[in-house]
Amino acid sequence: MISIRTGALIFLILGACSKENESSAVELVGGSAVDLGAGLGKHVVFVASSGIKQQCTGTYIGKNVVLTAAHCIRSSGQDASKVTVYFASRVRRNENDVVATVDAKNWMSHREYNSSTLENDIALLILPEDFSPPAPFTVFSSLADHTDLQGKQSISVFGFGGTNESSETSGILNSIQGEVEIRAVTDRKCQFELDAIPGKAFGCPIDSGGPLFINQKLYGVNSYRRLEAEDSSQKCVERVTRFTSVGCYADWIKKCSQSSGDNKVCE
Repeated sequence: MISIRTGALIFLILGACSKENESSAVELVGGSAVDLGAGLGKHVVFVASSGIKQQCTGTYIGKNVVLTAAHCIRSSGQDASKVTVYFASRVRRNENDVVATVDAKNWMSHREYNSSTLENDIALLILPEDFSPPAPFTVFSSLADHTDLQGKQSISVFGFGGTNESSETSGILNSIQGEVEIRAVTDRKCQFELDAIPGKAFGCPIDSGGPLFINQKLYGVNSYRRLEAEDSSQKCVERVTRFTSVGCYADWIKKCSQSSGDNKVCE
């Protein structure tokens, strides 16, 4: 179902997801609010999954395709019963600028997605064929096609999480820009790690699935923050965060974006 809304009252229960030693939720602590349709923000959407009570961020990469994290649509072996995409920069009870919502026709994760380890944590939301994006939103089609990304990089990360650890501003699109060190994950060829920027964080409750842009290309999908086994603190600032590599799944994204079936996994 497609709904165009202006000034509508939107009520969402903004939840968080977590795992032992690996939090699969992401919030942009220390981020800056993004105006509707500003810069790369015009490619970023809010994703709400019913049934598993997940709220995430996604990237609008095709006329009827949104890219997000697999755990946003599948959790503990359970699939979402409904997935709704919000085209907005604010999705809150008393403060929203939602210009359109659309229910996904189908959603699918990678066939080798592991909900326990969050390997292959990538998914596509397929919107109705007749969907057209509301202004000022546009498709972002410049996806990375390689995985050899390491060293110091200038990044832009987006998400609908709060700008503080209490999530008081959750539901507002935020961004973080800066230079960070990127490292390959030796035991997971399709993930990479980002060190946190001092005083900021990518890995706290709510914004999994959000995009990481480098040089005007989409390189990563926000997956989870890494916690050391002996560290019981749930604070998010200055945590290493892992991203799913878009380049590693370039062929999968291209093939599965054209899927017309209703399978919940894509080969």
